[in-house]
Amino acid sequence: MTIRSPLLLAAAVAGLLAACGPAAGDDAPVTPALVAPASDVESVPPEPSPAPVQTVPAPRPQEGMDWYTRASMDEGQSRMRLAYEMPGTDDQPMGINCLRGSGVLTIDHQTHTTGNRTLTLSSQGGTRTYPVRATFYEEMNGDELAVDIPGTDPILTGFRQTGWLRLTVNDHTQDLAAHPDSGALQRIDDFFSFCMTRE
Repeated sequence: MTIRSPLLLAAAVAGLLAACGPAAGDDAPVTPALVAPASDVESVPPEPSPAPVQTVPAPRPQEGMDWYTRASMDEGQSRMRLAYEMPGTDDQPMGINCLRGSGVLTIDHQTHTTGNRTLTLSSQGGTRTYPVRATFYEEMNGDELAVDIPGTDPILTGFRQTGWLRLTVNDHTQDLAAHPDSGALQRIDDFFSFCMTRE
């Protein structure tokens, strides 16, 4: 039996260890993590821009016409009417009625047409179209249109601040603007206070 030299055995073991590569330990090189290409990174969409506020140019007041109020009692309830009119005549393109503190305004408009289903109002708050109740009157050969609108409606809020409305029915448009120095702006504000404030 041949006795191998301890030196030869140690050299053989060392060779095997070298062939297997360095042992894992604290000094082993760290493999870098894979980074996804920029094109694969999910992008966050930007916040949408706010919608632009619709503005309507203010019309000029009509000569001889302005906003006037009348108070009355109806079955024990206080009522007020605000109308755009020429005093002493029947020329009254639009009226607004309310009960004290109700918070609801009823707009009426007489036309010389029939079959109307909507009316459109513009003011500082933009433009809005409202469905209406239409009642035919033979004596004027047309409809009287009426619509109930909360006093907090943006169009009415704009009207209270500026004193003007633009009324459109079918293709016919009328500008209903207060004269700035006639006291109409105060009458309009008083009307809204009457309608919106409970006793």
